[in-house]
Amino acid sequence: MEQIDLETIRGDDDSWTFEFTNDQNEPLDFAGCRFDLHIKPVKKGEIVKLSSSTGEIKVRSNFVDVVIGHEKTEGANWTAARWDLQCTTADGKVRTLCGGEFDLIHDVTRGV
Repeated sequence: MEQIDLETIRGDDDSWTFEFTNDQNEPLDFAGCRFDLHIKPVKKGEIVKLSSSTGEIKVRSNFVDVVIGHEKTEGANWTAARWDLQCTTADGKVRTLCGGEFDLIHDVTRGV
């Protein structure tokens, strides 16, 4: 599992694209797979759940595009979390592809 640290600003719309290859640098085939990315605050706070089944994650060949909408973090009080991205194959096998630390920077402008 690759360690990747992410950050976003509370209440912002943000996105990341991940590219996955095998040891020979060939693209991985994700046909028929479901993807789930969860962000779990270190202390108190709701887990942010993103999924290909709900549309926040899109797959293009070996690229995985993740979009986090502003509504997922706009009321959050936490600043530090952990996250990971899991792939579930059509036959139910689960693999955690990457994860790491997640920083939520608190915005200054509110109520716009």
